[in-house]
Amino acid sequence: MNGMTCKAKIAGAGDVQALAINVEAVNRPIVLSLRPERVQPNPTPGTLPNVFSAEIAEVIYLGDHVRTRLSPYGHDDFVIKLPNSEGPVQLEPGAAITSAGKRKIVGPSTRTDDGPGG
Repeated sequence: MNGMTCKAKIAGAGDVQALAINVEAVNRPIVLSLRPERVQPNPTPGTLPNVFSAEIAEVIYLGDHVRTRLSPYGHDDFVIKLPNSEGPVQLEPGAAITSAGKRKIVGPSTRTDDGPGG
């Protein structure tokens, strides 16, 4: 931990920078919150601190936006909503995508499994 931020380890996926919210101690299980409205597909390298790869699981076109279900860190339940005006992002189920986000938020874990925050 470093003041208001910390480095969170995701099993099998590496580290992410995060805001430390109610973190009591280091090396303890946490819940990691990745805010979907802050995720950007195919970011310019070096512009955001947390870059991850995911497979596109589902794409639903809803008029002025696209709802996309991704599978970052081996979990297939992450949904982002992108405006159709974002430019030519190719979103097809089964395709790999690189995404990035600003700092994530962490807090104490109440989980007992090795889920996304563990």
